[in-house]
Amino acid sequence: MLAKARPKKAGAARDIAAERLDKAFKDSLAKVEELAKKRLLQAHDPFRTGLMMAREIRRAADNIDAEVIAQGIEVTEAGVLSQ
Repeated sequence: MLAKARPKKAGAARDIAAERLDKAFKDSLAKVEELAKKRLLQAHDPFRTGLMMAREIRRAADNIDAEVIAQGIEVTEAGVLSQ
């Protein structure tokens, strides 16, 4: 028996684009980590510098978290209003 060729998913291009974005995002995070390590090695006070960098990274993560929550609320409200 020959296996039937499966039709391509409609979202195949979207999945490929998402994989590229994921790879780019992971590469960017790796670069941030590398920069942070270099900065720590060159810092006069590595402990203080590390705390300052960690604080800024947490602040960026909190901003992303708040944006995701806001978008989720907008989508939920849009769904409720359309019913």
